[in-house]
Amino acid sequence: MGLEDIERKLDTIISHLNQLSTLIKIMADDELDKLRLELKKDAVSKAIVQLCGNMTYSRCLEVVSKETGASERTVKRRLADLRSRGLLSDRREGKEVYLEVSSLLEV
Repeated sequence: MGLEDIERKLDTIISHLNQLSTLIKIMADDELDKLRLELKKDAVSKAIVQLCGNMTYSRCLEVVSKETGASERTVKRRLADLRSRGLLSDRREGKEVYLEVSSLLEV
């Protein structure tokens, strides 16, 4: 098993741990439904969830700012909020940081 295989497995473990952490934070379907409704009401958060899965951080800023008319500062704040709630995570590939949306938001 090479270093790349180990890194891939660790990335998978980290992704699963992030999802587990999200489950622990939310704990109830009612809370998840409230959260989904809240995200749908906020155009920037909704755009991040819909557009930024497996996209680089910088590209997400650009796309969501253009799509919603929001400033990059606003988009950065929403990204940080979604990360702190466990609904968005990131993974690094070389110099690039890719965003991943939690599968809990899928309907």
